[in-house]
Amino acid sequence: MGLDMCACKTRLRIPKVDFKVRSPEIIHTWRKHPAMHYWMENLYWANGGRAAWFNCANLRLTLYDLDRLAWDIASGNLPKTEPDPDFFARPSTGCEWANDMQFVITARHAISEGYRVFYQSWW
Repeated sequence: MGLDMCACKTRLRIPKVDFKVRSPEIIHTWRKHPAMHYWMENLYWANGGRAAWFNCANLRLTLYDLDRLAWDIASGNLPKTEPDPDFFARPSTGCEWANDMQFVITARHAISEGYRVFYQSWW
C-alpha cells in the first residue's frame, strides 16, 4: 500500500473538482510524495471539493495554480510531512524539487496546447 499520484491531460471541458475522465493521458507520475499530495489536497478543498476523502478525487489545475505551485516548490513551502508507516511510509524529503518543477513545465506546456490538466491520486 502506498500513495500513487499522477497528472493527466484531456481535451474535455472539466470543472475544477469532482469529475470523471475515461482513459486520460498521463503526463507525470509521483510515488509516495505526501508533500505534493497535501498541497493538491488543500487546493481541492479550497476549490469546493465534496468527496469524503481526497482519494481518487480529480482536481483540475490552471496556469494560476501551477504558478502558485512553482512558487511553493522553489520556496520550500510545500506542506511539511512526517513518517507514517501505516499510510505513506516516508515523508517527502525535498529531493523531489527537480521532478516537481519538471511537472510544472510539462503541465504548462500541455495547457498551452489546449489541454486541461488534472491531478489524481489513490492510496
